[in-house]
Amino acid sequence: MRNSQIYIDSIFKGLTQLFGDRVAQVDKFAMPDPQSQTYIEQATQYLGIGDIQPQEERYLMNIFEKIYPPVNQPVRYFDLKPLSIAEERFFPTATPQGKLSVVADEFAREYPKVPKGSLDTLYHLLKKHLSFVPVNTNKPYINAFEFLKLRSAFAQCLHDYAQHRPQETDQGLQFLMLCVDISGIQSFIYNIASGKAAKSLKGRSFYLQLLMDSLIQRILRDTQAAGFQTSIGHTIYASGGKAYLLLPNCEEVKQCIQKLEKEAEINTYAIHAESLYVLMDFVEFGYEVSPNSSKCKIKVGEAAQALISAKKETDAPLEIADLWTILGDKTAQKKQKKYQDLLVNKFEDFFGHQDSTGHQVGIGIGYDFSNKNSDIKTCAVTGRIIESPTKHQNVLNPEDLEADQVWVLESVKKQAELGKDLKSTEFYATYQGSKALSEKAQFYTIDPIDLKVFNSLKNEDNFVEEYDRVGSFKSLRHTLLRRINHLDFLNTIKEKETAYGFTFYGGNIQALKTNNRGKTVEKEYSDLADFSVATEGKGFHRLGVLRMDVDGLGGLFANDMQAKFGRESLQNFPAYAMVSSLLDTFYAGYLNTLRAKDKYRDWVNILYSGGDDVFAIGRWDLVLDFAHEIQQKFKAYAGARPTLSAGVALITPKFPISKGADMAGDAEHNAKKFKYEIVNEKGEKEHKEKNAIAFFGEVVGWHQEFEKVKNIRDQLLEFDGVISASFRQKLIRFQATKNKHAVANRLNDQANIAPDLSYKWQSAYFISQLAKELNGKNNQAHATLLNFKEDLHGPEERYLKTLKNQNVHYDKAALQEFLRETQKDLFVADRNFDLYAIAARWAGLLLRNKHRNSLNEDKTQFKTTYK
Repeated sequence: MRNSQIYIDSIFKGLTQLFGDRVAQVDKFAMPDPQSQTYIEQATQYLGIGDIQPQEERYLMNIFEKIYPPVNQPVRYFDLKPLSIAEERFFPTATPQGKLSVVADEFAREYPKVPKGSLDTLYHLLKKHLSFVPVNTNKPYINAFEFLKLRSAFAQCLHDYAQHRPQETDQGLQFLMLCVDISGIQSFIYNIASGKAAKSLKGRSFYLQLLMDSLIQRILRDTQAAGFQTSIGHTIYASGGKAYLLLPNCEEVKQCIQKLEKEAEINTYAIHAESLYVLMDFVEFGYEVSPNSSKCKIKVGEAAQALISAKKETDAPLEIADLWTILGDKTAQKKQKKYQDLLVNKFEDFFGHQDSTGHQVGIGIGYDFSNKNSDIKTCAVTGRIIESPTKHQNVLNPEDLEADQVWVLESVKKQAELGKDLKSTEFYATYQGSKALSEKAQFYTIDPIDLKVFNSLKNEDNFVEEYDRVGSFKSLRHTLLRRINHLDFLNTIKEKETAYGFTFYGGNIQALKTNNRGKTVEKEYSDLADFSVATEGKGFHRLGVLRMDVDGLGGLFANDMQAKFGRESLQNFPAYAMVSSLLDTFYAGYLNTLRAKDKYRDWVNILYSGGDDVFAIGRWDLVLDFAHEIQQKFKAYAGARPTLSAGVALITPKFPISKGADMAGDAEHNAKKFKYEIVNEKGEKEHKEKNAIAFFGEVVGWHQEFEKVKNIRDQLLEFDGVISASFRQKLIRFQATKNKHAVANRLNDQANIAPDLSYKWQSAYFISQLAKELNGKNNQAHATLLNFKEDLHGPEERYLKTLKNQNVHYDKAALQEFLRETQKDLFVADRNFDLYAIAARWAGLLLRNKHRNSLNEDKTQFKTTYK
């Protein structure tokens, strides 16, 4: 049978159901095989969501609102349109638009551009046009793309299993679910030994995507070489450093996996030592079909069953979540024993050994650093010793003075060059097969861990130069050419034996500047912080380091997609793939659109965004705004749940980014511990947690609190010049006094002594008196200010000077309302002392930069009423 024939037949069966005769399989692919129908029907049954039932104006339901039904709000749907990361109508609405016939026409218009026999190109075209087409009315939250992709993969696996294991019955364990896990990706991105090597960060992030793509390509290539008809469509999903693939359960496939895992382990250690670790594991599973029902039950082998039985309290049937649990446990066990074989077989590589001169060598802890050899260089990123260093291969910045040159490993330099090239890159090509390139050409490509999967970045200038030189695009032959963050991928360069597609990648564009040579280059950290020699000692110039991710994602898959509270179960492969795909589209795709806004493009850089994680840096105030806007956009995208938590650290431009990332990670961890209460639709209090952001050493809930803090901050900015800086300092002191009293009152409570709440009265009194003074209606204002404690004597004079000696115009009614609300808030709830103090710090830091044009532009948003 021809390659992937069952897969292709399944795809076109679905396309015929959706689009009628608008597209013909025989135009680009071979005629359907008579055997296909049996496998397709069986695969459809296993998925458990029915078959395709097209409707002209049926829309894709937001699956997050299926998992977490909205309260007193309509369910939202996505427009019936091609996939896009543009702002316009990216988000689901209660009033979706679009028609299936229009989608069909657009697909039919692009289908003739698919190269003959190119399943990879067809796969990406399907993803583009079917991502927002619901599969049927029973499961409107599953799109036709994930359904067809997975049904076709199941059908192809059934065929391959039958071909390679004909002695087995239909009730065998026909499938493998494989997990590929790259461990240590977060620390790999930002753990660099020298601040001078920070320019390698962006390249290290993209390098990880190439590494995962290379691992998937090798799995497919190796299993194809073993006689199996696997394809890119066998990937259930791949994001955030993990990938899951559906493969036929045959010994030859297992051998391919085990051999590749060992190769990846050896190569990863040789190149990256302990900073990265690649592991793979799988679970065997199959289905039992009840004789009296069309329903199917999952079954696994004895070892896997024992593992899951130890966790389950009942004998309930296995679900999809159990397969993920089994794989999670197996990979966790492997992580605890990582590099076990290498430790045994390559002991000296880990712990060093003496060479013929008696010196200790090796990359392990035994290196003799007392060796005074001046040729010894240490990598500024990894801290590892560079063997046989040369400036050409190991210096990041050879154009700089020798004292400023940064020495790195050759692999790290390639990562830095990768990041540098990204700013002008529109495509990346993956060469399909090691024979696709000569050895000389391979030198100019990226092969992350020497898996013989070669990648190169491309832009239009490369294409023009090549065509002028050789009259063709020969370098693209035998490649999968993917366009980065752009869905118009078929109207590009054409070459024989080339497949086309697209990919989302978070942060390919970075903030730029023009240097003193007139060249466009990436901004340094000092530029992002708006720091220069001229501004040193003036204002507040800091980098904000943001780390952010989805709350409780593991629980979403393991628990929240199960049948409960009368809701149907979402325990099926397409539903899992849907959740992962939507998350990745938001993080790896849409966040590029958000960062490209005028407000952020010159000041915020995304260093990593994919799966459900964000790691970004930039001007501190805009990073806070960026985090808030991500939270707001994600809420508009997914709904009230799942929520996000974030941590922001403020550092100087010269502070080690690795330490800043750790600080942001600690802040995010604190945000995950945040607890709060809401009142549900029944009027009952509910305890919630997470859903918060930590900054300035405090944690603020996204639910109501952050908006309140911003509102207070804006009013403090608006009335700057009317209310002096001492008022902001007083708000900060109120919080400190409250905290001091809180400790004392806990002790008083244990001793049955009444709590001391004097701080509430003092704050209320201070603010009420200030309000009277500012209103100009109380002749005793001066006497009242004289009664303040000694630390307010200076501010008293400034208040009087502001009011009596300056011609200050302001909205008195608005100011009085603000002060009344402040007084009430501080008296009613202790938590408000924290929120007002945070707002005061925030406003104070912004006002330290008031001499800067950037702040003057920002203040226009506050609708200032004074002159």
